[in-house]
Amino acid sequence: MTYHAIGATLLSAAILSGCMGSQSQPTVSDQAYYVIDTRSGHICQQRSRECIRLSIVASQNGSLAPVESAYGQRIVGPNYPRSLMNMLLAPKDGSYTAKPLDESGKRYALPRNAKTDKAWTTLNNLYNRIYDSY
Repeated sequence: MTYHAIGATLLSAAILSGCMGSQSQPTVSDQAYYVIDTRSGHICQQRSRECIRLSIVASQNGSLAPVESAYGQRIVGPNYPRSLMNMLLAPKDGSYTAKPLDESGKRYALPRNAKTDKAWTTLNNLYNRIYDSY
């Protein structure tokens, strides 16, 4: 092996170990998959930045049964959007915890799991049924 090959190997190893060693712990926002804004009433998918207003469920006519089944809870009136938001932020079975993203208590991170994915998919399907029909 030549000195150049040894040098290149050592340089590559140093660069790779430097990259691996410099990885920081993920922050709450890095781990979040869904974000709920309690003031605007939106749920957003973090990576795509796609958002849906929870007010879409105000006249849902039973379309939220998959979410209710996944969470083992009912979404009740008179304020269906608020009921859904409370369910997403604090499932009664304690299967996950919403993490505050700011000190104001306005935005919360939700992890990606079967329940939150079901909620997102159901809301997205409801949105598409309402707005794609025009």
